[in-house]
Amino acid sequence: KPCDLGWSLGTVEPSGTRDLVAENENCLYLLWKVRELWGGDLVFNSISKTVNLYNFYGSIKAVQLRADKNIKSLEREIDYSNLVTRLIPFGNAIGDDGYVTIASVNDGKIYLENFSYTTRVIERVWVCQDIDDPATLKAVAEERLAQWAVPQASYKVDLVDLREMSGYGVDAFNLGDTVTLYDADLNLNVQVRVVRRSYNLFLPEQGEIELSNVKRGLEELVDRHASN
Repeated sequence: KPCDLGWSLGTVEPSGTRDLVAENENCLYLLWKVRELWGGDLVFNSISKTVNLYNFYGSIKAVQLRADKNIKSLEREIDYSNLVTRLIPFGNAIGDDGYVTIASVNDGKIYLENFSYTTRVIERVWVCQDIDDPATLKAVAEERLAQWAVPQASYKVDLVDLREMSGYGVDAFNLGDTVTLYDADLNLNVQVRVVRRSYNLFLPEQGEIELSNVKRGLEELVDRHASN
């Protein structure tokens, strides 16, 4: 049960057995640790006051965000600092003999590789001492590597929210949804996920969103003051 502050457990979709041990940590830290271990999207519903963990929150929408349509400004940032193509995962310690590895379930190899973005070998050791089972360690490590094998591209978009205008219902999208971002000048035509959005209660057609090509936590903000 989440913190005893009126919140309760809602929908939980990810399955599987993991070990989570922590001391002197607050509830929010523990919830994000659960998401890290089990994967999925952690969603806080402030209306029903429930904490939910979905395999994937949102859906793929036939919505285009375009510089010549509904984008007022666009900022792009590409981060190569976490790029990894070879991951060596270690689980919990096994006495004095070392750590759990994936060798027994990975043809004797203790590493995983993903060269979908570059053929350059970029190696990282990743330790998750909450995992005791080699198969579980491999599954979680594969998920991590799938995210780290491509550089993180994020886009901050100041947009005109056409769903607030009559006749543009087809352009509706929500937090977690996947949309298409198009900008001919930047040579962009990519599918990205809405990982953050803010909107103005007094001017609902105005808003800002953050888009990403990698899985991240979801955040939604409400601006309760009309902008100038």
